[in-house]
Amino acid sequence: MPTLGSFKTTTTSKWQQEQQKKASEKRLTKPKITILNRHVDSGRSILNAQELLQALQHEFLGSKRNKKNNDDDALVSSIELIPNMDAYTFYEQMKVMVHTDILISPHGAQLSSLFLMPKCGAVLELFGRGYLCPEFFASLAAASGIRYAYLYTATAATTAAQAGTSTASNNLTTATQQQQQQQQRAKELAFWMKDLDSRKVARLFPMCAPIPSIVNHVRQELMDWRKRMENPRQNCL
Repeated sequence: MPTLGSFKTTTTSKWQQEQQKKASEKRLTKPKITILNRHVDSGRSILNAQELLQALQHEFLGSKRNKKNNDDDALVSSIELIPNMDAYTFYEQMKVMVHTDILISPHGAQLSSLFLMPKCGAVLELFGRGYLCPEFFASLAAASGIRYAYLYTATAATTAAQAGTSTASNNLTTATQQQQQQQQRAKELAFWMKDLDSRKVARLFPMCAPIPSIVNHVRQELMDWRKRMENPRQNCL
């Protein structure tokens, strides 16, 4: 006779498989991107989430469907911004994950259900200034068959700004920029991660997403996603 725990696991697994099948049929070979933000009062909120959404839509949704020849040049099925899931029911939270192929989200408890994402899915976890612990959700993603990457947004934003300057005013080489970025990040983390009280403060810092860096990462993830979907049974287990 199955235990209550095994019954719940079996039921959730069947529901997950059914929802993933429905989501896959609806997407028609195009992935969905979700930006899952946090409430500003909870800390680690993406301040420029709306700008990030618009940049991703411009880059990957393409122009509107051509009415003459019915062509669709969009690279994704949809891109959604969820400000937070504080008022979502457990069912609604699961539904978000099941229907998301590429997830962009700050570090936080909202990532706890990433294991419900499709097996070919990918997560980009964002960290703000002075706080970094990628191993927490990286291990969950690995155990769930989900691709994982993280971005320390503080120095990434600095690097993006340097990359956007003109050649005449920017004599730093790429190697020098990377070295400076690593040094800056090391100093910030050494200061804010040194004890529990400091970490509690750093966990509250909001962040500005480095939009060019994220767009480039998502572009690569979409290329990899299409390759994996050529043989999902072999590549997405």
